[in-house]
Amino acid sequence: MPRKMSARRSQPRRARHPHTSPTPPGRTDDRASPATATGRSTASSRTDRHGHVAQARGQKESMTIKLHHLQYLAAVAGRGSVRSAALTLRVSSTAVSRGLIDLENLAGLPLFQRGAAGMLLTDAGKALLTHARQVLGQLDAVDQTLATLRGGTTTRITIGVTPWVARVLLGPTLHLLIRRRPDVRFDIHELIGAEYSALRDGTLDMAIGVAPPSDVAEFTVRPLLDYSITVSCRPGHPLSNARELEELAGQDWVLIGEIEHHTPGVQRLWRRVLAASQPVRLHYARSAQVVGAIVRTTDMLTISPWPLIEAEKARILHPLTLREEIPEQTIALLTKHNFALSGAARDFIDCLMSVIEQGHNSEDPAIRRSFMAVTRSDH
Repeated sequence: MPRKMSARRSQPRRARHPHTSPTPPGRTDDRASPATATGRSTASSRTDRHGHVAQARGQKESMTIKLHHLQYLAAVAGRGSVRSAALTLRVSSTAVSRGLIDLENLAGLPLFQRGAAGMLLTDAGKALLTHARQVLGQLDAVDQTLATLRGGTTTRITIGVTPWVARVLLGPTLHLLIRRRPDVRFDIHELIGAEYSALRDGTLDMAIGVAPPSDVAEFTVRPLLDYSITVSCRPGHPLSNARELEELAGQDWVLIGEIEHHTPGVQRLWRRVLAASQPVRLHYARSAQVVGAIVRTTDMLTISPWPLIEAEKARILHPLTLREEIPEQTIALLTKHNFALSGAARDFIDCLMSVIEQGHNSEDPAIRRSFMAVTRSDH
């Protein structure tokens, strides 16, 4: 007579691992499988009873800083907000925000202080930004080098220059550069005073302008030339023979941009003007060419660098011979600290230094006259 199959035998048997005994109902097996014990998990298993396998796998997969993380960091540091950085990079604000959150999680430290003034780097953020700019700069240099080797392509450099440098040194420098590097295309920006936000945010590759205070650590500063400044007016101005600041009381002045963006030397001179010749009326223009046109056609006064005055053969500006001692200024080459320059940018610097080396012996009479008012910086 056939034996009846019990209800227990009718259920499928559990698969057993070799050399293990079944786990009694109602108990969990505290013994880890070989895969779990060695820190590995099979494709089918996602977690152990504490979720440890999934956590380790997730950490391993995410523990990599990617290129877009560095791009987002540099863009937000330069632009001051997620929205502006997203517009610059042509991605969504959500992507930038998520990328920064991921980067902060990887760093294990806050990289930004978020407030009403915008996104400000913490100390950890500043340290990471230095490396990010190095990496991005090197990749850009690689792209430009490969483009040049392929031929038929152009390399772009963006340079900020102060007005008198543009008038005296820029033309001969670019002439040499084009002969050496016909693939280069340049984009020139006029710098006003000591305001270097465009260099700071990456718009400029380099700047040639007045040296910033020595405590500005974000730039690499290479002093080039020392020069003097003076008060100037149009030829034939009623005060063209003035010798004292007190004689300038009641005059209208026009400067290139707000006084707070000028060098400490110009600011000190302006404070002396205010102290000695009140009342004065101050106006602003955003271009050296506009300031020159205003001064030449009105009785307004301005503050001018001596090399610019000397460069103009017709002496369209008349310098006042004041008894007031005016401190010298320094023109410097500025680049972002620890930021790799492209080959084209380095070639531009070489050409600039060649023009400066020629100086007094230049074939250009404007450069010769200007170098009568400058000295090589020995800072």
